[in-house]
Amino acid sequence: MKIAAVLMAAGASSRFGECKLIKEFASRPMFEYALDALPADKLCAVAVVSGRAEILAAAEARGFIPVLNDRPEDGPPRTIRLGMEAVGDADGIIFMVADQPLLGRESVAGELDFFAKNANSIVAMGHGARRGNPVIFPREFFDELKALHGERGGGAVMAAHKERIMLYQLENGAELMDIDTASDYIMLQKENGL
Repeated sequence: MKIAAVLMAAGASSRFGECKLIKEFASRPMFEYALDALPADKLCAVAVVSGRAEILAAAEARGFIPVLNDRPEDGPPRTIRLGMEAVGDADGIIFMVADQPLLGRESVAGELDFFAKNANSIVAMGHGARRGNPVIFPREFFDELKALHGERGGGAVMAAHKERIMLYQLENGAELMDIDTASDYIMLQKENGL
C-alpha cells in the first residue's frame, strides 16, 4: 500500500499574530518538530507545502518535496491541492499540520500501520472521544479533497462521511495539542516544563 504525506505549513498564522511555525519551541523552530514526526520510511512521497523559504529548504534537505504556496490567504484548500498534486499517485494520503510540537514520529508511524489495516476508513488521531490531526484519507476521497474551497479543509469531507471515520488512539493526549494563539504557545511550554 502506497501512502503519501502532505505537511500543511502554509497557514497565515492570523490568530497567532506572527508566523508561529518559525517561532522557537524548546529552542527549535516549531516546524522542525513536524518534519521530525514524518516517518519517511513508511511513505511513498512527502510534500511540505509552505510559503516560507526556510521551511521549504529544511524539507528539501531531508529529501522531501518542497511545494511553494505563495497565497496562504486562499486557505487550506489550496495547500491541500498543491500537496496532492506534488505527491502523485497513492492509495492514501496523511495530512499533517505543522503546529503540533509534541506529536511523535512513533505515533504517526502507528497511525499509518492502523490505516493499512483499515484502508477503507478515514483515520484520524484520537484520545478517547477527542479527534485531531493527522488524518489519513483513502483514495476514494481524493476528488472531494481537491474540490474544497473557501476556508474549509479536510474537516468538511470528514463531516460528510462521519460513518467512515475511525480513530487511532494515542496514549498521550498532549500529542494532539496544536498551537493556534500566543496563549496556547505559552500554556503548552509551561505544561511541559519548557
